Amino acid sequence: MSPTRLEQAGAPPAAPFDLESFIPFLINKVGLTISQLFARDVAEHGITVPMWRVLAVLADRGELSLVDLASLTAIDASTLSRLTTTLQRKRLISRRRSRRDKRELVIALTSTGRDLTVTLIPIAEAYGRHLLARLTPEEINTTREALYRMAEQLELLGRAPDPRNT
Repeated sequence: MSPTRLEQAGAPPAAPFDLESFIPFLINKVGLTISQLFARDVAEHGITVPMWRVLAVLADRGELSLVDLASLTAIDASTLSRLTTTLQRKRLISRRRSRRDKRELVIALTSTGRDLTVTLIPIAEAYGRHLLARLTPEEINTTREALYRMAEQLELLGRAPDPRNT
């Protein structure tokens, strides 16, 4: 049997496993819970949480290529392509070919999309405040920094060659 990426990276052997204290499980549990709660609010406006992420990134960054939008929203390109088609049908975004590269799609908010985003931002922020209400400012900063470092670490793992494919 060939080693996995983690085994190749020197992961220690598994000890008795406690899922409830396993950091990846806790991160997933928090993310899933807040996403499910927020989904009820965005559904009232005819969109999903992934659609919201697209609108929020476009509101923050302006028009973007589909490739850049996929990276910033953590949505794979094929799923994002379908989402943007739906968002365009709802008249929340526009899609056009790039002037620089005719193969590239550029996505932008419409005025309707901007208005919806302005409506939903305070709701998203309220969930964020509720999530962090029991943490001190120092704990919030420490958590944010730790999550950034974890994301960077996973990017390194994602770039490592998979020995099962060599």
